[in-house]
Amino acid sequence: AVRLSHMSSNKSRLQNNHMDAADVLLALTAPEPVVRYVEQRVRSAGLRVARVPATATVLRVSAPSATLEREAEHLELEKRLRPEARSCASERHWPMREFVLAQRADFAGAGEGGFFTPSERVFLVTALLEAVPVDNASFSAALAAGAVREVPPRHLSSLLRALASVGLLGEVSAAHCAGRLEGWRRSVGLLREWAWLRSSEPLALDAIRDYWGERTGFLFAWQAFYVQALAPPAALGLCIWWRRPKGTSVDDDSAVPVFSLFSVVWAIFFVQLWRRKQAALAFRWGIHDAHTAQAEVRRPEFVGREVVSEITGEVELVEGRGSRALRYAASLCVSLACLIVPLAYMFVSLNLQGYISPAARHVLGVRVYHEALSAFAAPGAVFDPEAWTGMLPAVLHAAVIFLLNKAYRHVAEALTDLENHRTQEAHDNSLIVKRFLFEAFDCYIALFYIAFELRDVDRLRVELVSLFSTDVFRRVFTEAVLPLLMQRLSRRRHAAASAAAKKEDGGAGGGGTDGGSGDLELDEHEDFDDYLEMVIQFGYITLFASAFPLASALALACNGVELYSDLFKVSYLCRRPRRPRVSGIGTWLGLLYVLVAASIFTNAVLIAFASDQLAPLLPQLFDARQRQVGQWPSGIVLLLVAVEHGLLLLLLATEVTLPRPPRWVRLTLARREHEALLAKRRLLLEAPVVATPLRDVIEATPVGGGGGSKR
Repeated sequence: AVRLSHMSSNKSRLQNNHMDAADVLLALTAPEPVVRYVEQRVRSAGLRVARVPATATVLRVSAPSATLEREAEHLELEKRLRPEARSCASERHWPMREFVLAQRADFAGAGEGGFFTPSERVFLVTALLEAVPVDNASFSAALAAGAVREVPPRHLSSLLRALASVGLLGEVSAAHCAGRLEGWRRSVGLLREWAWLRSSEPLALDAIRDYWGERTGFLFAWQAFYVQALAPPAALGLCIWWRRPKGTSVDDDSAVPVFSLFSVVWAIFFVQLWRRKQAALAFRWGIHDAHTAQAEVRRPEFVGREVVSEITGEVELVEGRGSRALRYAASLCVSLACLIVPLAYMFVSLNLQGYISPAARHVLGVRVYHEALSAFAAPGAVFDPEAWTGMLPAVLHAAVIFLLNKAYRHVAEALTDLENHRTQEAHDNSLIVKRFLFEAFDCYIALFYIAFELRDVDRLRVELVSLFSTDVFRRVFTEAVLPLLMQRLSRRRHAAASAAAKKEDGGAGGGGTDGGSGDLELDEHEDFDDYLEMVIQFGYITLFASAFPLASALALACNGVELYSDLFKVSYLCRRPRRPRVSGIGTWLGLLYVLVAASIFTNAVLIAFASDQLAPLLPQLFDARQRQVGQWPSGIVLLLVAVEHGLLLLLLATEVTLPRPPRWVRLTLARREHEALLAKRRLLLEAPVVATPLRDVIEATPVGGGGGSKR
């Protein structure tokens, strides 16, 4: 009931949106004959098109309600039913149904201006625009009239793809409209009312999704869920830090193993419960199977040879297996080469901090100890560990990590383009994996070396605190403080420009708009970096829980600020995204699984072999003489194996026993399936039976050599 009331309130706020509330801006880099041809083709498809004032090549595309309704039926968009039209048990439980034009009277708000949410209108207009066909003869004539020499490939049937193939398509973006600040205002209202303590959703997710789309909605839903889930480990970490006796370090604190075990169990349930939340949101927003529609959409940049399909008989592009293997091999070699730079600087940083001794083992045949660099960490030197300057190498390491990650971003994009993925989904997944693996290697490699090679938990804590804290404060500044300053500067510039315009117009020109061209000047919202930063932080918290129990508390405080600063940035400073509908966070969920599984091993090894944290709890298993010669008692090894296997079994058990969709979702889907089966049987029983006379059957039966026998 609460979810339905939120949806109703969101819809009532959008009723005043005008017919063109979700226009799509089409920016061309084409001569006038091509622009006129594009206008003619778009209008012939039933869309509205007009040029943005003060521009010659930016078109504003919209669609009338009748066209949107036909496209909604074609794309099987789910809409809310009127109370009197809920005839089935599943519809009374969850009043949503795929839109059917013949039954439009059954849907709440059909025919009104706010029937489709702004994000749905963008989705429908974009789908219509991408389906506008191109006529090769007339398009070639328009290109010739505009002195454009490029010729589009013959296999392209879409106007937008044809324009992109000859380099005449600039950008396709969505214009801002009424409801832009609705999600921000309602979320701030929930914050002021302390509703996040009583509700499972501290943000107005439905309002965010209605305007910004499902992909942005899932981003903020996952961030909010993550912030709320951090409360238990943050509280336990603070308690452990508060009760720690003086003179006790993290290396020999008997409470830290309990916290590590709790953190791993928490991470397991966090991922599984988010999957349930994600499935519930996908069903609630009517997109639980949206990923299947996007999986087969071919990228315009895909390169291959033209062949005639044996199935459809149409011309299509294919790429040979040998060419694809060469592309993947080249991408892998370049990626591995890029890892040499952060690996080398890691040893430079560790030498500057004095962590590497002359007796350190070689890595890949290279000596990692450097006497000249280690001299800076000597007592009384510049980076003396006992002085405040001893933290500078770790802070500098965090800054270098940030710069390397920024540089590798362009390398990863170029390598992903080189791989020539056929679909946009495969391209995005490959880019996500590349950037995550590089940044995870860059951020975690020094911590792994200190933890498992040097086996020094105290130094691991110092390095982790430096990297984690520097990254957190950098994000707060770039995600919260900097956007606020930019927004205030933007307001001042806009006020000055408006005052100057009024002065030029003699005071009579106030209230004019740019028709949407200003939206193209806004920054694009990149949710990739938001996901990446949070997932890397999740790795800091889970992989090395025994080294820094306060990490969860620090992350909770900073992520709470960043959650609202990100929403503020999106609402005020970013361009409206034009993204496909998605049913979850995609590949990021798989990466979270990888981190959870890895945390089982890292925390077990840290507790058992890299520290003395178990010694106060299980003194009978520890032998100081064996520890001094590098041998480990069999009891410790058996305990490590038992804990590791137990946590792995818990991960598998939660995967099998915890259903992903909540019960109300599974119940509604089962009712829908049952009602569809009953309706199919009813149609078969009510279908008229046409009796054929026996004489007609005999006359129609072939005789002799006709291939049959007369009966």
